[in-house]
Amino acid sequence: MSSIFEHFGIGSDLFETEGEFKSLSEDHRPSKLSDIRDAINLTVPRECGHELIRIGSDGGGRNPAILDDGKYLMPDDLDGIEACFSPGVANTKGFEDELAERFGIKSFMCDFSSEEGRFATPIIPEMQFFRKKWLDTSGDDDSITIEQWVSEESAGTNDLLLQMDIEGAEYRNIISCKRETLERFRIIVIEVHGLGFLERMDFLNGIFIPFIKKITRSFTCVHAHPNNNAGLWTASEDLVIPRLMELTFLRNDRFTDKEVRIEIPHPLDIVNNNLKPPVFLSEPWARFPRSNDSKLLMFEQRLKWAEKELARLSNELDERE
Repeated sequence: MSSIFEHFGIGSDLFETEGEFKSLSEDHRPSKLSDIRDAINLTVPRECGHELIRIGSDGGGRNPAILDDGKYLMPDDLDGIEACFSPGVANTKGFEDELAERFGIKSFMCDFSSEEGRFATPIIPEMQFFRKKWLDTSGDDDSITIEQWVSEESAGTNDLLLQMDIEGAEYRNIISCKRETLERFRIIVIEVHGLGFLERMDFLNGIFIPFIKKITRSFTCVHAHPNNNAGLWTASEDLVIPRLMELTFLRNDRFTDKEVRIEIPHPLDIVNNNLKPPVFLSEPWARFPRSNDSKLLMFEQRLKWAEKELARLSNELDERE
């Protein structure tokens, strides 16, 4: 197994043949820029006919002055969603709290690294349910698969919501997920890690493309946001890719003909880590002229960062005197 496949827990069981796995995992050539562009285009937001809303309260457990994380944009199309499945909660559940309190949507959460008694806000009875398990493909005593989890908690046919932040394990879990299970979700919000590895053919062809094509068989990206925790990777002079992205997908049958403009960045987008400079998407994501609201947001976030840096430098000078 190559180091990149081992890093993301990708085994031969996720491929049709051992030969296909061997061919992909041992291809250490640099990726072609054209292939990277083709793959990245599947993460470019399209008009879906729904306004976007932000879900995730400040009471989730993180200090918003430092990490304003766990807040995501999604289409305002939540009516009729039975439940949210949320792996990787890490003792914070501001997103799930707002789903319960504002929309009456219950949440099933799992994370082996979390403890029910350590959540920053108490579990809401009859609305929030926690399992101390990893979401993983093995389904051993410490983990649960997507199929097993959904079948045990939601045996019906109602639409669901998937919100996933599992530090790179998203690839093997999505690739291994059956299409009929994935299509139970109306909306998928997912943090996608390790995008700097797109420069490698083994990651691009063996991990990222199977992952993104599995989703986009039935879903289309409707929002993309660069998480500034991991910085940027420059693939070429005109292609700069965030190493960590938050992507929102809507199932294709939920699209409407209503005209709703795509804005990159969206006025509701926030800076995830206030100790690091903000980052912004350029082409191909920002394929339309930016709106005045988008330009204002970029200016305000850059100004806020500049003021922090100026204050920091001023303090350093004062300490030296």
